[in-house]
Amino acid sequence: MGHIKTLLLKIIVNALPVFLILYLAGEQGWVTALFLTFLLIGIAYVIGDLFILPQVGNVTATIADVLLAVGLLWSSKLVGLTVSNRALIYTALAVALAEGLFYHPYLKRLVSIDSMGPKFGDRG
Repeated sequence: MGHIKTLLLKIIVNALPVFLILYLAGEQGWVTALFLTFLLIGIAYVIGDLFILPQVGNVTATIADVLLAVGLLWSSKLVGLTVSNRALIYTALAVALAEGLFYHPYLKRLVSIDSMGPKFGDRG
């Protein structure tokens, strides 16, 4: 149940701005924007939030999430999607703000995330 709650929070905090940026500034269709958004959320959750964040902290995990976002969107150009550079920059900024200021501090402090994933309940 813990992963469901943290993923839902990540979707609320991170996916909505990323989707809107890709849809509006990136000039993607809503299906493509939604696919890229959830692909990014899934990869960033596993790599950035479950592996990097518990080991080295917020700053490094935020940088990793931004690099994942830029890498994913840049590599989507290789398969024929036309994601604008403006959308790449806006997405990187949105991910950095959402993850670094809101989501990672929440995971570290309130959920007590560690290398085995989020733990709810006893926080004291």
